[in-house]
Amino acid sequence: MSEQESLSFTGGCYCGELRYKASGTVLFKALCHCEYCQIFSGGMAALLIGMPADGFYYSQGEAKKSINQYGDSPSYRSFCPNCGTHIYAASDMSPGVVSIKVGSMDDRSLYGGPNMALQCQDRQPYHFVDPELPCHDQWPWTE
Repeated sequence: MSEQESLSFTGGCYCGELRYKASGTVLFKALCHCEYCQIFSGGMAALLIGMPADGFYYSQGEAKKSINQYGDSPSYRSFCPNCGTHIYAASDMSPGVVSIKVGSMDDRSLYGGPNMALQCQDRQPYHFVDPELPCHDQWPWTE
């Protein structure tokens, strides 16, 4: 990933009720092992692309949001009320950022791969992380 990579992409949920557009400077590309990503993914880590919140909007449908308390800062998850597909997560500890689930992108090849692993303290023994990938116990900007 280049220092100031910009992307513009579309995506949506499994059933097609939600559609979104995202654009702006890519803030990070990560493999997140937090407890919530494991729960919502069915047991594995989640691939995320961090984008500016002001460059993200739903072009179709209305998402439902859940609030999860994680440490001292709540996190929010936006998902389809019909099929349950998770679209993004956001947190008060990273205002102005949405962590979009790569699986919801129309063209997942734009992701290219993670440049870091997050919440490695929650990683399970069966979660493989490339040894060359920086692995942070927490989000690096909060450590």
